[in-house]
Amino acid sequence: EERLRFLVEDAGVSVLIRGEDIDEQADAFGEHVVVLGRDARGLPGTETHDPEPVNAASDLVYMIYTSGSTGRPKGVRVNHRNLLLSTHARTLVYGGPPERFLLLSSFAFDSSVAGIFWTLSTGGALVLPPAGTQRDPVLVDQLIARWKVTHTLCLASHWAVLLSRGTPESFASLHTSVVSGEVFSTGLIELHDELTGGARLFNEYGPTEDTVWSTVFDCHSPFAGNRVPIGRAIPGTRVYVLNDAMQLAPIGSPGELYLGGKGVAQGYHNRPDRTAHAFVPDPFRPGTGARLYRSGDRVRMLSDGNLEFLGRFDDQVKLRGYRIELGEIEAVLGQMDELREAAVLCRESTAGDKHLVAYFSTRPGRSISARVLRERLGEKLPEYMVPSAFVELPELPRTPIGKLETEALPAPTSGRADLHESFVAPRNAVESVLAMIFEDVLERDEVGVHDDFFDLGGHSILAGRIVYHIREQLGAELPLRALFESPTIEGLATILRSEEDARRRVDAAAEVCLQVLEDGDDA
Repeated sequence: EERLRFLVEDAGVSVLIRGEDIDEQADAFGEHVVVLGRDARGLPGTETHDPEPVNAASDLVYMIYTSGSTGRPKGVRVNHRNLLLSTHARTLVYGGPPERFLLLSSFAFDSSVAGIFWTLSTGGALVLPPAGTQRDPVLVDQLIARWKVTHTLCLASHWAVLLSRGTPESFASLHTSVVSGEVFSTGLIELHDELTGGARLFNEYGPTEDTVWSTVFDCHSPFAGNRVPIGRAIPGTRVYVLNDAMQLAPIGSPGELYLGGKGVAQGYHNRPDRTAHAFVPDPFRPGTGARLYRSGDRVRMLSDGNLEFLGRFDDQVKLRGYRIELGEIEAVLGQMDELREAAVLCRESTAGDKHLVAYFSTRPGRSISARVLRERLGEKLPEYMVPSAFVELPELPRTPIGKLETEALPAPTSGRADLHESFVAPRNAVESVLAMIFEDVLERDEVGVHDDFFDLGGHSILAGRIVYHIREQLGAELPLRALFESPTIEGLATILRSEEDARRRVDAAAEVCLQVLEDGDDA
């Protein structure tokens, strides 16, 4: 609520548009509120001709807020010219218009801009998944087959999940898939080719400050190594790999990626200091007024002209496609009276999933639980910025000069030290199978029937895996939203056994599942 209030006030929002499923408390943040569905039914008929254009190319077309290291999100100002040229470049790179584009991104994520305007401006059809189903791999695969989807754009990890749960038949209509936002290896290309029969696959890279995308790589082009490059500049964009002296780095040598051209945004809204730091004069085009955006990304230029992503120069991380400044989370933690110090890291699980871990120490005589920390952070930060694990230490490790020694911070345990609920063991076969699914997906040693999926470190991608395994092992169709509404084993078991026929089927499937596991242990 506090974050939403800041965004509305900072952007100067006068009209707020929300869905009927959004909390009515949001109405307090807008002078004029339009509720989609409800209010649309009372609107008068629209004109049958196109409206007269009222915007100049330099006018603002949208703002998307990204995480800020000082604790305040930054609104990126993108104008009509930026969006027009970025969208036109898609036609130049990918060819004809997308006939049917499946929108898999949140509106808070700028890849949704790519799909919406690329599709609608070229006469294609936009396929919108029902609310809450974007992360359900089986339902999305069915949607692709039903609507004969030709184009998709999503995170690399999301595409991998959709492919791993699908069949060649469900992807028969697919023409072009675009992945972005994450480093991935050749294994995804092989899986894509196996399931789609050779549909085109591209890897896009680009920050919000350069209007969605800056470089692209055709994944079926030859390249060395196992890491897929982020490619070359798209039409209208200039890329430079520079050293600390703003000089071109030699081929193969790491440097910071600077972006120039038609996609560079106007800057940050009401943040002239941050704008001046990130948007700098182009030293290769003096006297023209041209600017470069300094991405903070560490890359190198390969001998074939493609770029390889190597990481970040600062503490910004990318998690499930979202850019996160760890300092913003630490700033919120620093406002809590109980804490003496706190730090946040992005760690990787044994399964390769990235997650945020908060480390903290308390002031003398004070205490605070992980649940309270999580709740307070959730009041000020979006869900994807709330750490999935909290580790309390007597004090944070420091070097002799007082710098945080991140290498000495321990990995979070898989036990129950950070949980509020007392352990209650499964009481029947269905709960036992659900507990095993939770433990496997969440990499936890012991999950009780009252433990909250999100308190255990769950998020939307892992929720999709939970639903998939329930379908596979218990033969039950569970909508993804059910896990968000009832995020405990007890709650899910109640839903699965809510009707007599369903209870008999699920109980029988659970007994078989447990018997198979028992036989396997005896073998």
